[in-house]
Amino acid sequence: VGIWALSQNSILAGTGEVRLVPLGTYETRSFNQSGSEGVAYDAVRQRVFVVNAEANSLDILDITQPVTPRTVAEVSLDDYGRGVNAVAVNGETVAVVVEGSSKQALGQVVFFDLDGNELSSLFVGSLPEHVVFTPDGRFVLVAKEGEPNDAYTLDQEGSITIINMQAGAEEVSIN
Repeated sequence: VGIWALSQNSILAGTGEVRLVPLGTYETRSFNQSGSEGVAYDAVRQRVFVVNAEANSLDILDITQPVTPRTVAEVSLDDYGRGVNAVAVNGETVAVVVEGSSKQALGQVVFFDLDGNELSSLFVGSLPEHVVFTPDGRFVLVAKEGEPNDAYTLDQEGSITIINMQAGAEEVSIN
C-alpha cells in the first residue's frame, strides 16, 4: 500500500500536470499475490483498513505519521471464509466481505470496530465482492458476484444485499 500526497509543488505550473509524491509505504509481505486488494480510510482516526487477500486478513494501519505507517492489527478472517474481498468504513464501524468455502458457498459480511474487534457477522450469499455504506450510514450494500462452478452444475446468481444498520452493527438485519 502506498501513501501518496498532493502538495503545492505537485502541480506543474502551466502544464496542467499533477504529480503525486510518495510519502510512505506498507508492505504486506506478499509480492504480486493480492496483498492489498482493497482499502478504506478513516479520516478521524487516520487509519487505513487494508484487505489482504493473500493472508485472508484485515490489516489496520495508523497513518498519523504517513511517512512511517504503523500496523495496529492484523485480523485473521479464516473463521469466516476463504477469501476476503472488500472493506468499507463508516463512523466507528468497519465492514468486510469474505467469500465462503467455495465461490458458490455462502459468504459473509463481518463488522468490526476501528480496532479490529468483531461486532457481528451475517451470511449474505454467494461470492460477496463489494461492500459500501450508504452516505447516511443507515444501510450497508453488499454486491455479490455469483459465479458458476467449473462444471456449470451450480450457477449462483449475482445479487445485492441491503443490511439495516439503524440498530447498530451489533444488531444487523437484512432488509
